[in-house]
Amino acid sequence: MQARNAPHRPARIRRLLGLIGSFALLATAVPAHADTTTAHCRVIPKGQPAQATAGECSFSQRQGFVSIELANGTRIELAPDEQRAGVYKDAQGRLATRQRGLGSQGQIYKLQDQTIEVRWKAPAGSPAPKAAVVFDQTLTLQGVSFHVTAVRAGSGAGSGATQVRIQPSGLAITNAAQTLAVNADVVNAEVADLDVDGSPEVYVYLRGRTPEAPGQLLAFAANNRKSLSGIYLPALGNLPELLTGYRGRDEFAVVESRLERRFPVYRAGDALEAPGGGMRQISYRLERGEASWQLVVHRVSHY
Repeated sequence: MQARNAPHRPARIRRLLGLIGSFALLATAVPAHADTTTAHCRVIPKGQPAQATAGECSFSQRQGFVSIELANGTRIELAPDEQRAGVYKDAQGRLATRQRGLGSQGQIYKLQDQTIEVRWKAPAGSPAPKAAVVFDQTLTLQGVSFHVTAVRAGSGAGSGATQVRIQPSGLAITNAAQTLAVNADVVNAEVADLDVDGSPEVYVYLRGRTPEAPGQLLAFAANNRKSLSGIYLPALGNLPELLTGYRGRDEFAVVESRLERRFPVYRAGDALEAPGGGMRQISYRLERGEASWQLVVHRVSHY
């Protein structure tokens, strides 16, 4: 009689086995030893399977939070539901779920307006990734122009080096381009004259490819409208008090005659998507140093 009744397990045991199964599924589906990995994504718009697109992408998972960056630069951020395994909310607070179907080959995420299939390896026959221009903008001030481009060659979003090229025009002596390889993505660029000397500067803002990567800046000044010189941004570690509660997610912007940098402040135990310490804002002024131009901390505020 006991053997016949064995399949009828108590509800508590059935729930425990279900949780173990969920964790086992997650462990086999995600590549080992990697928070961020290059993957192959197929994006299927809701109700329009014929409009599906596919290509390389970046997939990262940290403490349950999922981030998918597509080849066109679109980033999907999913925050886990603490009460339900495989259930998330997107950046707009809409429901998203992880679906079965790819087994150990990848994961499927069903969002409100699309479904994303994330495969750890590209399907056989997929075309090799091509170089892609991911940023292209021309900025002009005081008769000097800066053509800023960023090209990601032979890799998908979130992987490989990005070639950033700044081509000036209108300078009196040399208009040689500045080209740099960075392991980050260009977010925006601005032109300004922070020191009000009649010669403009260009500021290119970069975002790292891991959730807590520090913000980066590429900046050049037009020396008396003759040639370009680099502008140095000191590391936050030079002022240790600025690092308290810092976990990346920087934003840069020119505001009048200052370069402003702000980021969320985290308290102990805060989740990455839920900082509880407010915002810290650093205001920089531009000064000519002995060997180069420098951005110097002018004011620090917290709100």
